[in-house]
Amino acid sequence: MDTIKEYVKISTWIAREIAGTIQQEEKEKLEQWLGAEEENLCIYENIRKRLSEEQEKRSYQKTENIRADWNKVQSRLKKKTITYRQILQWAAIIIVVFSTLLIWKQQEEITDTSSTTHTHSKIYAGKVLATLTLDNGEEIKLQDSNSPEIHQEGIKIYQSDNQLVYEDSVKNEKKEERFHVISVPRGGEYCLKLSDGTIVYLNAESKLSYPVTFSETERKVHLVGEAFFDVQKDTTKPFIVDMDSLQIRVLGTEFGVRAYTDEECVKTTLKQGSVKVETNSNNLILSPGTQAIFKKSDHSLERQEVNINLFIGWKDGRLIFKHCPLEEVLRDLGRWYNFNVTFEREELRSLPFSLNIEKHEDFSEVLDLLEETECVTFEITDNTVIVK
Repeated sequence: MDTIKEYVKISTWIAREIAGTIQQEEKEKLEQWLGAEEENLCIYENIRKRLSEEQEKRSYQKTENIRADWNKVQSRLKKKTITYRQILQWAAIIIVVFSTLLIWKQQEEITDTSSTTHTHSKIYAGKVLATLTLDNGEEIKLQDSNSPEIHQEGIKIYQSDNQLVYEDSVKNEKKEERFHVISVPRGGEYCLKLSDGTIVYLNAESKLSYPVTFSETERKVHLVGEAFFDVQKDTTKPFIVDMDSLQIRVLGTEFGVRAYTDEECVKTTLKQGSVKVETNSNNLILSPGTQAIFKKSDHSLERQEVNINLFIGWKDGRLIFKHCPLEEVLRDLGRWYNFNVTFEREELRSLPFSLNIEKHEDFSEVLDLLEETECVTFEITDNTVIVK
């Protein structure tokens, strides 16, 4: 379901099926849609269940005996005395229910107040939070905007507008190689500007190791976790992102890398420019809008076209999922909101969900959106979300 036209089309099929006037071709297409994904069947069953309630509200608000009136509607269905206007009315109702159940949320504000067990939970969205480890082992907490200014061999290091800045005041002078490490915990994010002008956005549960000043031949950093790089162009010194068994080599470009240790694949998504992804036995070149997928198990390397917002939207303040297993959705939300997850039933892990929210959305409202499908419910105990 990528467009409003598809919503309307499928809603009309369902309305005609209820009315008993659906054509054979439409019926076959509806059955194909129902069989395509488990989520579709769940949506369909909830539409059938809730349509009667919506229809009764709209048509019989002043009638005291709602059940009797609905029986009249069912009787008319059996007699096939359904008008085209009535089909359109039902289709309109279905579209409303459809949109709610799909929970593809854009910018709208949520006004409903949930009465479920997670309403008053104390799980909060992430914030600017990181730890800088200097070459001598000293650790500096960076969530405090008043972090001290540091000077190392002509390099001024300071925090400005929640960004750590490395400023080289003595360029082109050979300096002793020193490495710093910036670590972002669960429930955190951070941005830093390296000495060459490259800007790095680090997502939750990520770590970047890098030299205070780069060598004369290359600019090499090491990443664990997820980051977005806006690389300052320098044709004389390639910028290299190093990960176990994989390297990304660029001159100047914008791209995202996802390389969590607990995930099977490393994904490199290119927004602008060009990058070269290299393994010990293979390499490929990415163009904007494409993604390289490296599988750790067999060291295979594949390229595919993607919607880059699904993979780098977090950098711009949004968390976006499209037909992702619930386990993956909650895993990523858990990193940002800093919670653990348990499933009461194994089959719930693979239920596909779509979600598009602002990163700082109230967590209880995020769970409300997922519960609108009526496929799952949630309970929060301490810092653990229990999926039922």
